[in-house]
Amino acid sequence: MELSKRTFEMILDLIENKVTCMEGWDQTTARERAKLEACRREFINACEPKGQPERAGMDALPHGAPQRA
Repeated sequence: MELSKRTFEMILDLIENKVTCMEGWDQTTARERAKLEACRREFINACEPKGQPERAGMDALPHGAPQRA
């Protein structure tokens, strides 16, 4: 998947913001939170170069994206 660094960070930020904003811990919220966390991991892994371990949070960059200084 080829995404710009800016697009990748924006999508990842939106997912993380939604997880952070979720309140309450009823069964439905817990299920939704688990789905979002799985989506976040899948998104990061899909953007990682093959053979590279998953990196967490905003340090994870899409394949070919320039590294931060």
